[in-house]
Amino acid sequence: MTNLRKLNITDIEDNKIDILLGLTKLESLIINDTLKHIDILQKFPQLKKTNIYGSDITDETLLAVSRILTLEDLTIISEENMTDLGIKYLSRLPNLKILRVYHSTFDVTPEIILQLTKLQELHLKNYIYI
Repeated sequence: MTNLRKLNITDIEDNKIDILLGLTKLESLIINDTLKHIDILQKFPQLKKTNIYGSDITDETLLAVSRILTLEDLTIISEENMTDLGIKYLSRLPNLKILRVYHSTFDVTPEIILQLTKLQELHLKNYIYI
């Protein structure tokens, strides 16, 4: 499995997450309970795609995600705990081309989106404000 490039896991026990670190060629990692494992995502040197889920996603979560400099494709599924500051943090991702933000209620302004200079696709779904 050392050549594995894509992995979707519905659930993984906390004490088993380190097993994944041997997957150094992993480019896409989707974990159902991402928030518990947000720091581990930074340890994959070729990670290009991930999803983060949950009502507990905050600007601090997005700050942690902004440290995954190889990231090109990010999906965020959240509720109400993010602000435009979190999206600003994502502008630190030099390769981010695709951003999907679903089920959020914060204001997305053109000024914030313009800071994502490499963005090629933007998907906003179930927004109250735009």
